[in-house]
Amino acid sequence: MKIAVIALPISPFSFFGKSHAGGGQVNLFNLVTHLPSYYKIDIYTSSQKENLPYQKNQNNLNLFELPISRDEIVKNPQKFAKEITNNKSYDFIHAFYYLSGIVGIEVKKQLQIPLVQSFWTLEKIKRYYMKDYIEDKKRVSYEQKIVEKADKIIANTSHEKDDLIHYYHSNPQKIEIIPPGICFNNFYDCTKKESLQKLRLSSNDKYLLFVGRMDPIKGLPILIKALCQLSDVIPNLKLIITGGDKLDSYYLEMQKLIKSCGLENKIIMREAQPHQDLHYYYNSADITIMPSHHETFGLVAMESMSCGTPIIASNVGGLKTFIVNGKNGLLFTKGDVNDLTKKIVYLLQNEKERKRIASSGVKTSKNYTWNKIIKKYLSLYQSLPERI
Repeated sequence: MKIAVIALPISPFSFFGKSHAGGGQVNLFNLVTHLPSYYKIDIYTSSQKENLPYQKNQNNLNLFELPISRDEIVKNPQKFAKEITNNKSYDFIHAFYYLSGIVGIEVKKQLQIPLVQSFWTLEKIKRYYMKDYIEDKKRVSYEQKIVEKADKIIANTSHEKDDLIHYYHSNPQKIEIIPPGICFNNFYDCTKKESLQKLRLSSNDKYLLFVGRMDPIKGLPILIKALCQLSDVIPNLKLIITGGDKLDSYYLEMQKLIKSCGLENKIIMREAQPHQDLHYYYNSADITIMPSHHETFGLVAMESMSCGTPIIASNVGGLKTFIVNGKNGLLFTKGDVNDLTKKIVYLLQNEKERKRIASSGVKTSKNYTWNKIIKKYLSLYQSLPERI
């Protein structure tokens, strides 16, 4: 079986955590590398400026980087589609993100094969959860068209399925719920001492951890303001921030906020780290915090759980579909600095409760192994019609 995977504008082989490369790219990378070898996969993406940390050709997997910009994709999707369909045949298309779906519609039209769509983020949802966000109406119209034309839509959670039905009037029969998976060979519980030594961190301090792209939707200022309230209550408390690029405008904005709060000595800020090294950060931390305004799923929370580090997260989106408040994590009211502060203090001052929640989180994460998740994708792929 041969698949055309469209990954625009970010390659699944790019450096995760920088720019727009986040959980969606991690999920796609794991999907294509876990599919059985009898699936022949061609991945089409736009050219990346940075060096790819993985081989472009791996057995049944080929990566094609084409010199096309985000604007060109929107203006002329037919041109990109021709690069995919030229003297080639596929059984179906799997498009990731709305830009990929725009091209996917054209490939479907030319080859008369089924289109599977994964969105990961939806424009109307970002507008709903972020009051100052300016909605891109053109993107909304593209997403609406893709919802109508796709043969199958993959939602990460039941919450995303409900959003697709409510905001985009999707046919519920089209939607399959398949959550992201976790690679336990990358995320596992190792000793805190080993992790602290690896990252050159003091064992005398307590650590909160934020992992994510430098994007307003991640809610990082909420966590920084919470730390400002906590600096006198827990003097040896520090915050590790990892993600983004030090040249990003939002990265620089966060540095200014940290300075204005007088927290330069309380916050350790590092650029995006290799994904396979993140377990050292999770295992060094006492608590991982996700103060997001919205998360389609919340892969960072699941990675933290698998490492045995308790999670405190906003009560939003995909996060509340697998975090049960008080059982395998704590949920706080989105944007409420005081609520977040109280929950941080509660966990830091209750070691027994921290360990109980961490243990429950590990059990939760074991339901999301890629050995289990890949079976759901295979079932969906095998149910697709040969032609349309």
